[in-house]
Amino acid sequence: MVVFLDIDKFLTRKDFSLLKRTKWPWKRTHFILATKCHNCKTYTDTNLGIPTHFVIFSDRQIIRLLNRKFFWCQTCLLFTIYDHFLDDECEYCYK
Repeated sequence: MVVFLDIDKFLTRKDFSLLKRTKWPWKRTHFILATKCHNCKTYTDTNLGIPTHFVIFSDRQIIRLLNRKFFWCQTCLLFTIYDHFLDDECEYCYK
């Protein structure tokens, strides 16, 4: 069975369930903390001690990351509060 993973700039719970059965499409992915949730528009709190930018290198890391509570909006729990980019698109690294 072919699984199509439609990953936009942000991840949803549906993407998370699909990632359990397929591979993350990129080798290196940069994650940047968004200013607000893409669904409920709740602003993210940068004082919580969560990282504002980090890079993952493998499929195993993305599954572990998606299981972390801080990665998801604490209000709606449907969308991640991080946007993701490829190496050459990262707004944090290439300012």
